[in-house]
Amino acid sequence: MENAIQTFSTAIKEWESNFFGFNFATLNVDASIDINNFYEGHEKYKLELSELLTKADKYFELLEAIVDTRISFVMPLLEDLGFRFVDSKISFLTPFEKSNIQGQIFELQNSKIRIREKVEADYKAISDLSINFMVHDKLFVSKYKNKLFFAPDLAEKYFREWIKNTFKSENAIISVAVNELDDVIGFFIYEKKGMYKDLPVYKGILTVVNPEYRGSDIHLSLQSFIFNKITDEKFNIDNTTQVTNVPIIRNHIKSDRYLNNISFILIRKKLS
Repeated sequence: MENAIQTFSTAIKEWESNFFGFNFATLNVDASIDINNFYEGHEKYKLELSELLTKADKYFELLEAIVDTRISFVMPLLEDLGFRFVDSKISFLTPFEKSNIQGQIFELQNSKIRIREKVEADYKAISDLSINFMVHDKLFVSKYKNKLFFAPDLAEKYFREWIKNTFKSENAIISVAVNELDDVIGFFIYEKKGMYKDLPVYKGILTVVNPEYRGSDIHLSLQSFIFNKITDEKFNIDNTTQVTNVPIIRNHIKSDRYLNNISFILIRKKLS
């Protein structure tokens, strides 16, 4: 469905719609919207969005809005019209050069742990680590765990599929940590995705370490292994996580990552 209104527009999320079996779309909000114009024309913007949502309800079960903090003043309007806050994300985008990346390389301090590149047989262990110690973690926040909008089993289903697709990606670099029995006890996934300022972007997809082995910075050594595998002389690293993930954010700040943006995620279910 196309929308002629400039401030708000919708776009279907093709992959998610096919995967979940219902139409799921994005509500785009013009990031250049001016705060003064917004408040002065509040009723006009409300009418525009109301009309768009009425049309969207004929096509989409769910609408997702990702709102940059710089235009967070639009959130009360979204909430007035049925959107609910479900998640958040903070993104760091940092340029690196292979010639002076040594400050980002951390040696493994545990002699009983070994780090290697993933092999096909590691898929199930990586998938199970993600579900057992991330999705099932009560402190882990994800929109897909919100039962107001998604069935209880969809979070596990989504993350298993996401990991499977990334595991198979030719652009992914995956490191695993194994114990003395060669059991996978942690992993880190980066994937080469797009360009920024004429340099390739390597996006941190996911890292999980079995809680029994946490505390010795294994995730940093896993990441270091990946950095050493990158062949580009110059590149960008994209680290994105939830605003609620304070320990990871603290690590990114300590590692001199460059803050790129912070966003809030809201979802609306169509009116019956």
